Amino acid sequence: MATSSFHLFPALPPELRFQIWESAFSIPAVWAGILFRPTREDEISLKARAFTAMAFGKAHWVNLSHTVVSFWNPLLIDYVLANLDADTISRFKHAAITWHIHQIGPLAEACQRLATVCPDLNTIIIQWWGLKALPDGPNRKDAVENRPPPYPLNPETAAHFAEISVYTGHELDCPEIDMPYLRSQLLQYFGAYPPKLHLVTTKLSRRLP
Repeated sequence: MATSSFHLFPALPPELRFQIWESAFSIPAVWAGILFRPTREDEISLKARAFTAMAFGKAHWVNLSHTVVSFWNPLLIDYVLANLDADTISRFKHAAITWHIHQIGPLAEACQRLATVCPDLNTIIIQWWGLKALPDGPNRKDAVENRPPPYPLNPETAAHFAEISVYTGHELDCPEIDMPYLRSQLLQYFGAYPPKLHLVTTKLSRRLP
Protein backbone atom coordinates (compact mmCIF):
# COMPACT_ATOMS: atom_id res chain seq x y z
CA MET A 1 0.00 0.00 0.00
CA ALA A 2 1.35 3.42 -0.96
CA THR A 3 2.33 5.77 1.85
CA SER A 4 3.24 9.44 2.03
CA SER A 5 5.46 9.09 5.09
CA PHE A 6 9.22 9.57 4.89
CA HIS A 7 11.84 8.17 7.24
CA LEU A 8 15.22 9.80 7.73
CA PHE A 9 18.17 7.47 7.24
CA PRO A 10 19.12 7.28 10.97
CA ALA A 11 15.55 6.19 11.76
CA LEU A 12 15.65 3.18 9.43
CA PRO A 13 16.20 -0.30 10.89
CA PRO A 14 19.92 -1.20 11.17
CA GLU A 15 19.66 -4.11 8.72
CA LEU A 16 18.11 -1.82 6.07
CA ARG A 17 20.76 0.85 6.61
CA PHE A 18 23.45 -1.80 6.21
CA GLN A 19 21.93 -2.99 2.91
CA ILE A 20 21.88 0.58 1.60
CA TRP A 21 25.52 1.18 2.54
CA GLU A 22 26.55 -2.18 1.10
CA SER A 23 24.87 -1.36 -2.21
CA ALA A 24 26.34 2.15 -2.33
CA PHE A 25 29.90 0.93 -1.78
CA SER A 26 29.74 -1.92 -4.26
CA ILE A 27 30.40 0.56 -7.08
CA PRO A 28 34.09 1.08 -8.04
CA ALA A 29 35.50 4.44 -6.95
CA VAL A 30 38.76 6.37 -7.22
CA TRP A 31 40.60 8.27 -4.49
CA ALA A 32 43.33 10.71 -5.49
CA GLY A 33 46.55 10.82 -3.50
CA ILE A 34 47.86 14.29 -4.33
CA LEU A 35 50.74 16.05 -2.63
CA PHE A 36 51.75 19.54 -3.67
CA ARG A 37 55.34 20.69 -3.26
CA PRO A 38 55.16 23.19 -0.39
CA THR A 39 56.70 26.64 -0.28
CA ARG A 40 58.84 27.70 2.67
CA GLU A 41 55.85 29.35 4.34
CA ASP A 42 53.57 26.32 4.34
CA GLU A 43 56.22 23.61 4.50
CA ILE A 44 54.95 22.38 7.85
CA SER A 45 51.19 22.78 7.46
CA LEU A 46 50.80 21.55 3.88
CA LYS A 47 50.89 17.81 3.35
CA ALA A 48 48.46 15.60 1.45
CA ARG A 49 45.33 17.27 0.19
CA ALA A 50 42.21 15.30 -0.72
CA PHE A 51 43.84 12.19 0.71
CA THR A 52 44.39 12.01 4.46
CA ALA A 53 43.95 9.53 7.25
CA MET A 54 40.66 11.22 8.13
CA ALA A 55 39.21 10.11 4.80
CA PHE A 56 39.62 6.47 5.79
CA GLY A 57 38.79 6.91 9.46
CA LYS A 58 35.50 7.08 11.31
CA ALA A 59 34.37 10.22 9.47
CA HIS A 60 34.00 8.53 6.07
CA TRP A 61 33.27 5.06 4.76
CA VAL A 62 35.41 3.66 1.97
CA ASN A 63 35.22 0.17 0.52
CA LEU A 64 38.87 -0.43 -0.33
CA SER A 65 37.97 -3.61 -2.22
CA HIS A 66 36.32 -1.41 -4.85
CA THR A 67 38.54 1.67 -4.64
CA VAL A 68 41.43 2.65 -6.90
CA VAL A 69 43.97 4.76 -5.01
CA SER A 70 45.58 7.08 -7.55
CA PHE A 71 49.09 8.38 -6.86
CA TRP A 72 49.84 11.44 -8.96
CA ASN A 73 53.63 11.44 -8.60
CA PRO A 74 55.69 8.29 -7.93
CA LEU A 75 58.45 10.44 -6.43
CA LEU A 76 56.12 11.57 -3.64
CA ILE A 77 54.40 8.29 -2.88
CA ASP A 78 56.12 7.96 0.51
CA TYR A 79 54.80 11.34 1.64
CA VAL A 80 51.25 10.43 0.65
CA LEU A 81 51.41 7.05 2.40
CA ALA A 82 52.76 8.75 5.51
CA ASN A 83 49.33 10.33 5.98
CA LEU A 84 47.64 6.95 6.40
CA ASP A 85 47.94 4.24 9.01
CA ALA A 86 49.55 0.91 8.15
CA ASP A 87 46.31 -1.06 8.52
CA THR A 88 44.54 1.11 5.96
CA ILE A 89 47.40 0.91 3.47
CA SER A 90 47.61 -2.88 3.82
CA ARG A 91 44.01 -3.15 2.58
CA PHE A 92 44.62 -1.37 -0.73
CA LYS A 93 43.49 -3.58 -3.64
CA HIS A 94 43.96 -1.29 -6.64
CA ALA A 95 46.52 1.47 -7.27
CA ALA A 96 47.15 3.86 -10.16
CA ILE A 97 50.45 5.68 -10.70
CA THR A 98 51.20 8.47 -13.16
CA TRP A 99 54.37 7.86 -15.17
CA HIS A 100 55.71 11.15 -16.49
CA ILE A 101 58.74 10.21 -18.59
CA HIS A 102 60.63 7.20 -19.93
CA GLN A 103 62.87 6.94 -16.85
CA ILE A 104 61.74 3.79 -15.07
CA GLY A 105 63.64 4.25 -11.80
CA PRO A 106 61.06 6.30 -9.82
CA LEU A 107 58.27 4.06 -11.06
CA ALA A 108 60.10 0.91 -9.97
CA GLU A 109 60.78 2.43 -6.55
CA ALA A 110 57.09 3.27 -6.18
CA CYS A 111 56.10 -0.32 -7.01
CA GLN A 112 58.70 -1.65 -4.58
CA ARG A 113 57.17 0.52 -1.86
CA LEU A 114 53.65 -0.70 -2.66
CA ALA A 115 54.81 -4.32 -2.64
CA THR A 116 56.11 -3.79 0.88
CA VAL A 117 53.02 -2.18 2.38
CA CYS A 118 50.16 -3.54 0.21
CA PRO A 119 50.39 -7.36 0.33
CA ASP A 120 46.94 -7.89 -1.21
CA LEU A 121 47.26 -5.53 -4.17
CA ASN A 122 45.33 -6.90 -7.17
CA THR A 123 45.74 -4.18 -9.77
CA ILE A 124 48.34 -1.58 -10.75
CA ILE A 125 47.39 0.95 -13.41
CA ILE A 126 50.23 2.95 -14.95
CA GLN A 127 49.06 6.14 -16.64
CA TRP A 128 51.76 7.16 -19.10
CA TRP A 129 52.20 10.77 -20.17
CA GLY A 130 54.49 9.79 -23.02
CA LEU A 131 56.97 12.59 -22.31
CA LYS A 132 60.63 12.37 -23.18
CA ALA A 133 63.30 12.94 -20.56
CA LEU A 134 64.36 16.56 -20.16
CA PRO A 135 67.69 17.41 -21.80
CA ASP A 136 70.64 18.70 -19.81
CA GLY A 137 72.49 21.89 -20.64
CA PRO A 138 71.25 25.17 -22.12
CA ASN A 139 68.16 23.61 -23.73
CA ARG A 140 66.70 22.36 -20.45
CA LYS A 141 64.92 25.62 -19.54
CA ASP A 142 63.09 25.75 -22.89
CA ALA A 143 62.15 22.08 -22.60
CA VAL A 144 60.63 22.65 -19.15
CA GLU A 145 58.64 25.67 -20.32
CA ASN A 146 57.35 23.85 -23.41
CA ARG A 147 56.24 20.68 -21.65
CA PRO A 148 52.55 19.83 -21.93
CA PRO A 149 50.42 20.93 -18.96
CA PRO A 150 49.71 18.40 -16.18
CA TYR A 151 46.90 15.92 -16.75
CA PRO A 152 44.49 16.11 -13.81
CA LEU A 153 42.55 13.16 -12.50
CA ASN A 154 39.40 14.25 -14.30
CA PRO A 155 36.07 12.37 -14.23
CA GLU A 156 36.85 10.55 -17.49
CA THR A 157 40.18 9.26 -16.19
CA ALA A 158 38.67 8.26 -12.84
CA ALA A 159 35.87 6.39 -14.61
CA HIS A 160 38.43 4.57 -16.76
CA PHE A 161 40.46 3.57 -13.68
CA ALA A 162 37.31 2.28 -11.97
CA GLU A 163 36.41 0.29 -15.08
CA ILE A 164 39.87 -1.30 -15.21
CA SER A 165 39.71 -2.29 -11.52
CA VAL A 166 36.89 -4.74 -12.26
CA TYR A 167 38.13 -5.77 -15.71
CA THR A 168 38.89 -9.50 -15.92
CA GLY A 169 40.40 -9.65 -19.41
CA HIS A 170 44.01 -9.49 -20.52
CA GLU A 171 46.39 -6.83 -19.21
CA LEU A 172 46.30 -3.56 -21.15
CA ASP A 173 49.48 -2.70 -23.07
CA CYS A 174 50.92 0.20 -25.03
CA PRO A 175 52.71 -0.55 -28.35
CA GLU A 176 55.24 2.22 -27.72
CA ILE A 177 56.56 0.55 -24.56
CA ASP A 178 58.52 -2.67 -24.10
CA MET A 179 55.87 -4.21 -21.87
CA PRO A 180 57.67 -7.49 -21.00
CA TYR A 181 60.64 -5.47 -19.75
CA LEU A 182 58.43 -2.97 -17.92
CA ARG A 183 56.51 -5.73 -16.15
CA SER A 184 59.71 -7.56 -15.22
CA GLN A 185 61.06 -4.39 -13.59
CA LEU A 186 57.91 -3.35 -11.77
CA LEU A 187 56.48 -6.69 -10.67
CA GLN A 188 59.69 -8.33 -9.47
CA TYR A 189 58.98 -7.09 -5.93
CA PHE A 190 55.62 -8.84 -5.58
CA GLY A 191 56.76 -12.45 -5.40
CA ALA A 192 55.03 -15.42 -7.01
CA TYR A 193 51.59 -13.80 -7.29
CA PRO A 194 52.03 -10.25 -8.62
CA PRO A 195 49.08 -7.95 -9.32
CA LYS A 196 47.85 -7.29 -12.83
CA LEU A 197 49.67 -4.38 -14.42
CA HIS A 198 47.85 -2.24 -16.98
CA LEU A 199 49.38 0.61 -18.98
CA VAL A 200 47.11 3.36 -20.29
CA THR A 201 47.86 6.70 -21.92
CA THR A 202 46.58 10.09 -20.83
CA LYS A 203 44.54 10.35 -24.04
CA LEU A 204 42.50 7.30 -23.02
CA SER A 205 42.30 6.37 -26.67
CA ARG A 206 42.38 2.63 -25.96
CA ARG A 207 39.21 1.49 -24.25
CA LEU A 208 38.53 -1.91 -22.79
CA PRO A 209 37.62 -4.68 -25.25
